[in-house]
Formats: sequence, C-alpha cells, structure tokens
Amino acid sequence: MQINSIPGAIAVILAVVSFYGTTYLVVALNTGWRFGYWICGAVFGALMVLLSIFWVVNPVGPRGEEARWVPIAAGRDIGQVSFKDEALTTPAQYPGGAWEPAPEGDEQADAFSSSVTTCLSTSPEKLPEDDKETCEAAQALMPKTEDIPVLLGSAVAVQSRVTAVAFATENGNLAQGVVAPVTLDPRVTKDPKGKVLAPPFRVVAILDKGSLRLPPFVSLGLFLIYFLFHLRGLDRAEKRKLNPAVV
Repeated sequence: MQINSIPGAIAVILAVVSFYGTTYLVVALNTGWRFGYWICGAVFGALMVLLSIFWVVNPVGPRGEEARWVPIAAGRDIGQVSFKDEALTTPAQYPGGAWEPAPEGDEQADAFSSSVTTCLSTSPEKLPEDDKETCEAAQALMPKTEDIPVLLGSAVAVQSRVTAVAFATENGNLAQGVVAPVTLDPRVTKDPKGKVLAPPFRVVAILDKGSLRLPPFVSLGLFLIYFLFHLRGLDRAEKRKLNPAVV
C-alpha cells in the first residue's frame, strides 16, 4: 500500500487520528488544550529524534536509493568512454594501466557481476533509463537465436559468465569484466566450465553511490528542529501556567 493511493492516504490519516489524536485528547482533557498541545508536540518530537538517531546508526527505517553499478559501455573492443559528457580514458587500458584485479570473493565484484547479469537478462523497456543504451548494445553481443542449440524443441539455457573483473578510479569508481555467453547443459557439453556460444565481450560500469543514508539524516534534522521548537513552546507555556502575569 502506498501513501499516494487513496487507501494509503486514508490509512495514514486514521493512524494519525488514532495514535496521536487520542493521546492529545487524553492529555488535553487533563492539562488544557494549549498546554496539552505543547506537551504532546515535545514528546512526539523527542521520540522521533531518538528514532532518527537509531535509523542513522542502524540500517533500518527510511532508506534512499541503493548503490548500484551503472553500465556505461559494452563491446569486444572498448576505447574511450563518455559518461555525462566527460571522457574516460581508463576503460581502453584494460586489463593493464590503472586497473586492479578484484580479490577473490570481493563483494563489489559480486555486485558488479550481478548488475551485468541483470543488464543482459532484462528486456530493455524494463531497464532504468541510464542503463538502456548500454544494455541493448550488450544484449546484441549475446548469441543469436539461430546460434543457440535446440534440444527436444526447446533452446538450451544460456548463462552470462562474468570473469576477469577489475576496478579503477577515474571520475568515480569504475569496474570492467569479460562476459562469456555459455551453456552448461550436459547434453551440449561435458565440460564443467560450459560451452561458449558467442565471442566474449567486455562491459564497463560506474558506481552510483546512491543516497541510502540521506533520509535518516533529513529526518533527524527536521525532527530536531520540531522538537526544539515545541520544547521552547512548552517552557513558555509552563511559565505562563505557573505565573499568568509572565508573557
């Protein structure tokens, strides 16, 4: 359920009325409507500040966009690559130059390989706009339909094996790897490494760091201001309540 839908909006309104509204009603009946507002506002602000701190130091709560590898070039012979109107010369030096091979079991290498597999297996209309052009070029390098063996009326499964992953830094974190379209179907090959169905090609990607931690920090800043404002209002309301002559 989303808040931009009618059921989602109704659910949010009912939640506010049920939890915040009823609490305010009980407090206000005992302390007065104005004083009750400042009490509830300050307590709610304090609660949200504590929750925001918890969200900042722990990977829970509101989250922004996840970091991901954005494919920016694909081909069997990659030269200079442009990304956001900036020329990148490092991709042409692969595997030498500034490229460092990924260590065994590296998480970023696994994330890059996964993004390449997604790029090659997802239909272009379902891909993010930034990925479309490169992924379409990469998919064109995969085996053509007529080159895929057909057994018992069905084409064998084709996998994208990503090897020789390496990293470099130029205007951001770059990754590059060699993609080999293979089939592991034992009816086609007895080699455990599979049979290559098309010439290998390379894919270059740049790391989009995303904004995963931004929402918790924004929440902390907003609710800290909210809390301090209501705390100041509560202090003044208490002084007026104890001494009506004080404004």
